[in-house]
Amino acid sequence: MNDDDAREDQTLPFLLEPAAAYDDEAPMSFSDDGARGAAARQVPIGALKRNLERLSGGLMATLEGVRAVGRFELTEVTLSVEVSAEGGVSILGTGAKAAGKGAITLTFTAPARR
Repeated sequence: MNDDDAREDQTLPFLLEPAAAYDDEAPMSFSDDGARGAAARQVPIGALKRNLERLSGGLMATLEGVRAVGRFELTEVTLSVEVSAEGGVSILGTGAKAAGKGAITLTFTAPARR
């Protein structure tokens, strides 16, 4: 059994909103008034890992040519990612209410120059 096989059976607890008007393809989110009504759900590590790898790979490909803006250098990218009960991930846009209420924050830092 390799590490990937082991991860398929493992889960991580996340605090997620109940699936009242939940579309299977849409990410779950937190309620506007905080975590009221939210419940801990076990999210599969294997699916979460695959989706985070795909998201970060797409982000890196998108930002590959962005090195500077005017005289400023891009050294770090920070974004918040919402997690679904199935391990799906979605980048939270401006004004998203779930930010700071349990979303994962990813920070990518440019490697030191030699």
